[in-house]
Amino acid sequence: MKKLLLIFIFLMIFPISLLAQNLTELVDTPTADIYESGTYNLNLRVYGSGNVLTRLLFSVKFFELGAYLDVDNATGNLDPKAHDVQPLVKIRLYPGGQILPALAIGYDGQGENYYFKEPKGFYVVLSKELLIPGLILHIGGNNRDYTYGFAGASYTFEEQGSVFVEYERIRDMSDLTNNKFNAGLKFQITKELGMEFDFKNVGNRGTEYERVLRFDYSGEF
Repeated sequence: MKKLLLIFIFLMIFPISLLAQNLTELVDTPTADIYESGTYNLNLRVYGSGNVLTRLLFSVKFFELGAYLDVDNATGNLDPKAHDVQPLVKIRLYPGGQILPALAIGYDGQGENYYFKEPKGFYVVLSKELLIPGLILHIGGNNRDYTYGFAGASYTFEEQGSVFVEYERIRDMSDLTNNKFNAGLKFQITKELGMEFDFKNVGNRGTEYERVLRFDYSGEF
């Protein structure tokens, strides 16, 4: 936790010019935001011992479509192993207004034994700015074998970057061992290229604590 706090403080005060970004997801939970129409996004997550999760998606108007490819041992001296390609889709039904939150539904097939997370399956999520400009609350639920809830919050500071937290796999509040608290920090190096640090399962409940480095590149088509 001390390392996490120091990283957040350092990057918030470090004097570099950063650009605002889309937050279409936090760490492992979606938001109701989508990329601009006519945009593609390539996202790479480096995790574990040389594993790489690649995600490519395309955004057209209120619709996103893409796929994941997870490769174990992508770097290092062991033989790489590619898992099955998994689909993703998101539809933003309402962009949000002064009173009502933004609303999106979707399907995320990236799941168990792939990048250490349960598949979201079908989900619905609401996002709404609260009280402070740039502070957004995200609440939703998903169903894959069981129905779970998730909640998160993100804050964009000075249009430079974003910090966010999430609490997921909420099902039985009497047993919190399977619930997960994650946190992340994202900022833009250029308009097209972003960089992100994620901290999964902070507090080490139930599963192992994990640090993840992410890069994403966006362009127009």
